[in-house]
Amino acid sequence: MPEIVLLGSVHQENGRCNSSELARILELFQPDVLFEEIPYQKFLEKNDSFHRDILEVKALYEYLKHHSVLHIPVDTVDPSSFKQSKFDEVVDRVLHAGPDLRSMLNEQTSLTYNSGFEYLNSRLNDRMFQRIDVTIATALEKMNDERLSMGYSEWKAYNSKRETAMVTKVYEFCRLNHFEKGVFLFGSAHRAGLIAKIQTVKRTQKVRVSWKLDWG
Repeated sequence: MPEIVLLGSVHQENGRCNSSELARILELFQPDVLFEEIPYQKFLEKNDSFHRDILEVKALYEYLKHHSVLHIPVDTVDPSSFKQSKFDEVVDRVLHAGPDLRSMLNEQTSLTYNSGFEYLNSRLNDRMFQRIDVTIATALEKMNDERLSMGYSEWKAYNSKRETAMVTKVYEFCRLNHFEKGVFLFGSAHRAGLIAKIQTVKRTQKVRVSWKLDWG
């Protein structure tokens, strides 16, 4: 039965959350397989402009200097199925509506800077994103703007669909391949959602996987 570690990250370096530290963590786990939250097309392109400044990619290049690992892209939902500009507009409007969201985003940035991956892979991180979600939903309710509310609902549904698809893809690989250790690398905003999806999807799967959901 393979063991897979959930490893939340961010895409840009910030204090203790940096590529050198992520490379060290990968060295600690030494996975045979690395499942990545990346669309298949982006994975194939290996476009320098896309990869150059991404924290995870820089860490992987460092890790691959001394180890080999199989890369499996698992973000299979078509990114064009949701317009990112809808979510960006929601965030912009809520930020201008009051100080609460900005305060939480600043706190998230500070915690990431000071505590790095230990924080990003903690229940405290999960609770922060839950607070952010509630803050946005409450602000939208006060605005009474149906278009913005619909855009936020669509964004949440899109990410929920992605999380289910990613977990399903991991199980599909496990069913068809034998390996001992894996790491599932993703943006930490998905952590709580992925944990919930794992509990749901595994009930429909015959293959058994040992998930390491918390570490540090």
